[in-house]
Amino acid sequence: AGTGSGARLVRNNGDFSLYSDILAYTPGGGTTYAVELDGTGDYVEISGSQTYMSTSSPFTFAAWANLDDFDNSYPLLASFRTDQGVPYDIGFSNKVNYRGVWFGTINCSFARLDNNSTFSNNTLIHIAITYTGSSPTSSGIYTLYVNGVDTSISSAGGFDSSDNVSNIGRGVDTGATELAWDGEIDDVRIYSSELSSSEIGEIYNSGDGTTASVASNLIGWWKFDEGTGTNAADSSSNSNSGTLNG
Repeated sequence: AGTGSGARLVRNNGDFSLYSDILAYTPGGGTTYAVELDGTGDYVEISGSQTYMSTSSPFTFAAWANLDDFDNSYPLLASFRTDQGVPYDIGFSNKVNYRGVWFGTINCSFARLDNNSTFSNNTLIHIAITYTGSSPTSSGIYTLYVNGVDTSISSAGGFDSSDNVSNIGRGVDTGATELAWDGEIDDVRIYSSELSSSEIGEIYNSGDGTTASVASNLIGWWKFDEGTGTNAADSSSNSNSGTLNG
């Protein structure tokens, strides 16, 4: 990442070692891939007009991610369409008011929250966020898991994302400033249910995302295992594929 080479699928071989000698996660071997984004215009555009997050319905978001550096103040891991006219954003940051993992919506229809911890770059992290399906502005109905562990969350500052679209690795704030991801993303999942802690643990322990692990209620699943080309298939039944841009 950071080379300006454009979004591409990179072989991770189970531990990302083929493109980074820093990361050392080995979930069980095998040859899989991830998407690598360079932080300067790369992103994955999700097709279709599906609403992935609703204030009145439970959901779970999960993904593996490595941020090479914090070139952008609030790099967006993903941004997904909601029923509120604005996207639901998930990102990493070391900035005050957005520290650690931050998530929610610009208009507070979903609570704006973070876990107020400092993350190091060049560290592969699995995150999962669950929502109960009620009281969307209350922090108590969200659970954030980092590497399979329930992690405390707190209020975050105001967000600046605009268009209600679904992208992986990119968002655009209200001033048209790109909030791009510089690093690798893998095994992005959205469920139309609030997964339990044991189910989150099962996904985390499955590692590379080559199998469904927890398969029920998947409404979006991008494994990035094509190995070549610019298409990222949606392995859920909705088939909203992604297109690599950059």
